[in-house]
Amino acid sequence: TTTLFLIVLILIVASLILAGALRALRTAGTPDEVSADEITGQIVEKLALTNMTEVPRDQLTKHYSVNAEPGVLLQDYSYYINQSANNGTEVTCFVLESEELFPELEKIVSEHIASKAAGFKEMNPAEYEMIQRYTVEQDGRYVLVAVTENNAAAVKIFLSMLA
Repeated sequence: TTTLFLIVLILIVASLILAGALRALRTAGTPDEVSADEITGQIVEKLALTNMTEVPRDQLTKHYSVNAEPGVLLQDYSYYINQSANNGTEVTCFVLESEELFPELEKIVSEHIASKAAGFKEMNPAEYEMIQRYTVEQDGRYVLVAVTENNAAAVKIFLSMLA
């Protein structure tokens, strides 16, 4: 009976170990990912950015010259701008299909910022200066574009949410 008990105990322990290993394999490479919406929402909230509105998903291409079709360049994105035409503040989070696509997105962001800045250059020099100081931060497939008075704080929030 002692031998039978040991065999049953060994089988139970082995099955628990195997179940744990299978669970680890199933979830490997699929961590609980943070959405682009969560990131931009937290930045807007924590920086107390006022009069911000989320740009509807079908409107992104009116601001950025990007193919927003899933599976091409972007897996996800969230884009907030200020409701006032006199304010250049924006917070955008892109989730790339692959981090190797960053140079392509970086070019698109640069073109967007140049276009945006041109509209403010004469109209509102202070906003133009803020736009010129924009920040692009990449962490893996995630890319933050921040045009705020405190881009460093936006980057800190962005990175802390991905840690």
